[in-house]
Amino acid sequence: MLKAINFKEQLRENYILFEEKKGRPDLLGKTVKVTANQFPEIYQIAKNIEGKTQLNIPDLFVYEDFYYGMESKGIEKPWIEISASLLRDFSENEIEFMLAREMYQIQYKHTYYRILLEQSLQLLF
Repeated sequence: MLKAINFKEQLRENYILFEEKKGRPDLLGKTVKVTANQFPEIYQIAKNIEGKTQLNIPDLFVYEDFYYGMESKGIEKPWIEISASLLRDFSENEIEFMLAREMYQIQYKHTYYRILLEQSLQLLF
């Protein structure tokens, strides 16, 4: 049992030190951060979700892609990446649902455990 706990901590630390530190600066060059001034409609949706659910708003980033995507990432300082196609083609209610789902996954550690699982599977294969 202690070995499994230690392994989980090693995976977590390695992800934070290498993958997460590498991924965050990459965001700043390829995405636009959602703020009250940039994508104010999305920011307001996130604020409404926060008010209704008490879920914390993570950093939100919009990237250009042909595919519809919204995914939470990161362990130490989680964030959500949203494709511009999704914002362009989905209704406000659909965006709210998807954003609330990702905020929930961060708050209740689903993202955390998904990342640890992905990291452990990468070690196996």
